[in-house]
Amino acid sequence: MNPRSILPILILMLVVAGCSREAASPPPSAPLEEWSASGTREMLPRTSPENLIQNLLACYDERNLVAYDSLLANDFEFSFLPDGSTLPEIMDAVEEHHAHENLFDPEWVSSLFLDVTCGEVTVDSTHWDGDQYWRTAILSEVHLSLRGRTPQHPEEPPRRMKVAHVTEQLWFRENPWTDPETGEPIWTITRWEEVVHATDPTWRDTPVTLGVWPYYTWAEVKTLYR
Repeated sequence: MNPRSILPILILMLVVAGCSREAASPPPSAPLEEWSASGTREMLPRTSPENLIQNLLACYDERNLVAYDSLLANDFEFSFLPDGSTLPEIMDAVEEHHAHENLFDPEWVSSLFLDVTCGEVTVDSTHWDGDQYWRTAILSEVHLSLRGRTPQHPEEPPRRMKVAHVTEQLWFRENPWTDPETGEPIWTITRWEEVVHATDPTWRDTPVTLGVWPYYTWAEVKTLYR
């Protein structure tokens, strides 16, 4: 074959190869607007409950403790039904900070992934805050997986954990201060409750075998890392 006829083919191959090295596209399940060029979900202004949920996922993507703290109200409470003697009934903002300080630390957690399905944000007429009703939303189909050691048992080898079979409910409150760029009121998460699905009472009985991650509740994970 004439060497000159091969040259255009080589150039075309190089162009195609160069395109294949572009930034990875977001997973098909994620709307494009939820992802930044780096492949992680973007941090949005804290001007709506929907943005706070988006930022919650972005904080886990980036392991951003400062941004995570900014999502929580000063009187924030994480509440759940006790599922063992080691679990508290309530975790406040300080304990939430300590739990995520360790969860986001690669020295403790080598891999961390979170995704949720969020329902519609609605007005909760049962929570009146003096001049407004809180907003609330249900997080279903929670997928939280991680691998690492825990501060509660630092002598143990790394373990794998998966949060599933739980539904999370968040409450949000509008604050009097505003976002410096948009001028809109800042929202914060004021309460977080976790409920284990009663429709699957045997969820803990799944055998732990090769390739199967043991199930935990989100409360249990936070307790192990607080």
